[in-house]
Amino acid sequence: MADLHDRREYDAKLNRLEIEVSAMKEKISFFNVIYQKFDDTLDKVQGLMENRRNETNQDLKDVYSKISEVETKLMEEMRYRDWETHSISCHQPCND
Repeated sequence: MADLHDRREYDAKLNRLEIEVSAMKEKISFFNVIYQKFDDTLDKVQGLMENRRNETNQDLKDVYSKISEVETKLMEEMRYRDWETHSISCHQPCND
């Protein structure tokens, strides 16, 4: 009789453990789905950040290029005006 009682107690404990394991498997599966979605979202955000960083770098390159062009044009304009001023002053009669 004691063996039957021990067997039933053992079966009840085993049944509870199987139920707990099954519940844990469901929780793990749920969290795996959540974490996978989080990882996917994180990858997308990182990709967007990298794209924006690349766009910003390209924008900076474009701005520096335009600044360089403007500097070059200004230097050419200054040289041209300096040459005109120098040329005009050389062609005026000298009062020596």
